[in-house]
Amino acid sequence: MTDKTLTLNDASKLTGVSTVTLRRRIKEGRLDVEPRKNNKAEIRVTSQGLIKAGFTLQDEIMSTATALLADRESEISNLREQLGETQARLVALERQNSAIEARFEQVKEDYQLTLNAVRESLALASQNSQRLIIDQPSKPRWKWLKKAK
Repeated sequence: MTDKTLTLNDASKLTGVSTVTLRRRIKEGRLDVEPRKNNKAEIRVTSQGLIKAGFTLQDEIMSTATALLADRESEISNLREQLGETQARLVALERQNSAIEARFEQVKEDYQLTLNAVRESLALASQNSQRLIIDQPSKPRWKWLKKAK
């Protein structure tokens, strides 16, 4: 910051303290003033003198706050971009999940149909095997075997 001279009113606005506080610091010798041409001239202080006296200048606070705000805004922007990307991935995953669920339901239906068909086949096979055993006596088979020898 350049070293510029300020009136007490300007210094008060710049530091955020009252002119009474500035006058008290001048009287205590903790704040240096520029030499006056006469007693009626305004009291002037330098910005470097204010800093040496322990005051924080509002310009510096504002520039620091502005820099922090710009950093936060860029972080917010980056987070918004990441949120958008995450939401897009979530939508894609939900679509995949829906497709997988639909395929699962189709496979489940096919499985049930196959299971029912197998049960029916087993039932028919069981009925037919019982008929074969009951309908065909074993004696003629033995006779046929004896004739073949």
